[in-house]
Amino acid sequence: MIKSIYPESYDIARAGDDITIDVFCNDSARRSEERVQLIQKIEKRQQIFRSKLEEWTAKGCPVTFKLESEQKHQTSPKKVGKITKPKNSRTKYEFHEKHLLSDLPLLERIKLKQASKKVNILRDQKQDALDSKMVPIYNVIYEQSPKFENSKTVSLSVTRLQQLVRDSMTLPVSESDVRKVLHQLAKKLGLRVTVIGEIQVLKIPKLNRNEDLAKLGSYQTEVE
Repeated sequence: MIKSIYPESYDIARAGDDITIDVFCNDSARRSEERVQLIQKIEKRQQIFRSKLEEWTAKGCPVTFKLESEQKHQTSPKKVGKITKPKNSRTKYEFHEKHLLSDLPLLERIKLKQASKKVNILRDQKQDALDSKMVPIYNVIYEQSPKFENSKTVSLSVTRLQQLVRDSMTLPVSESDVRKVLHQLAKKLGLRVTVIGEIQVLKIPKLNRNEDLAKLGSYQTEVE
């Protein structure tokens, strides 16, 4: 049981109804050493607490209150006031052990936290990779869009778009990435993707490149 801890001294995070505690250290070897030291400190404090608790219980020292009688003696003779009992319940001052829902030991919770961090990092890296393709794929779509006011909407199959993207980009890009970016662009710019039979078709109206790039400002990696 840990009653209190300095948040600036340890890496504290909440995982559902559980709380994980880790050390601040980037070096993996030193981090493992500091974790062992942290666990040893916790176990030592637990042993001290149990020893003090057993000693306190053996002496028969229950939590008692004599506030009412003490207040009667301390009441000012110049002013007769009503003696009131303290509002704080005695249970507030009694020892309460904090039960965690998780039965995992501290080291296991630390490992789970580290694994969760790795998953989040990989997910963020994957999303960053998709974001970096947003503007280049938009440029391909823009090149296929009609350029005159009265021009009809251009229909472009997603399969054809994937081929155009692969031909235009210097770095390899998978079909699944093109589809994901395309659906993000359609959502952000109001483009329509329809299904004809088993073929997905992108409906491309006349585009305003400046306005569209402003909407995609945080994803721009290149400016023409």
